[in-house]
Amino acid sequence: MHNCNDAYEKYFSYFSGYIEGDINPEIRKEIDLVIADCPACRETLHRMVMVRENLANLNPVATAPDFDRRLHQAIQSAKHGRNLPDLHLPQMTNNWKFPATIAAVILGFTAWFGIFQETTPNAGNGSLQESSMSPSINPPQVERGPALPQSGKQLSEA
Repeated sequence: MHNCNDAYEKYFSYFSGYIEGDINPEIRKEIDLVIADCPACRETLHRMVMVRENLANLNPVATAPDFDRRLHQAIQSAKHGRNLPDLHLPQMTNNWKFPATIAAVILGFTAWFGIFQETTPNAGNGSLQESSMSPSINPPQVERGPALPQSGKQLSEA
């Protein structure tokens, strides 16, 4: 990969502190020597500086009010190998009105279909009792008698 693979692996974890100036002077001198001799380490350090500068120039992002707490919880859970609770639940489930509305709708449908359902008190003998809501339909009745004359003529004329 590059000339100083061992030095790169040894000092790579210090590059961030080197850029920020947060490492002790002895390690800083060692890294100065490494980046002077190793083009790959120098390039990696340069890219890290560019990433930090580009990140610093980004516009701030608005986050949720509890973002810090949720992020910390997610990091701690990942560290300890626990499963995270679903953090993306809609806010309406935290409100009591949403579940109460769903329960009222279910209760309403149950009552609606319970009232208008046909009753079956004689279920044991296989007969159904007619509901009071059922309309009575009488079959059409046919009159018996002489045939009606053609339009406008009376029986005596025919």
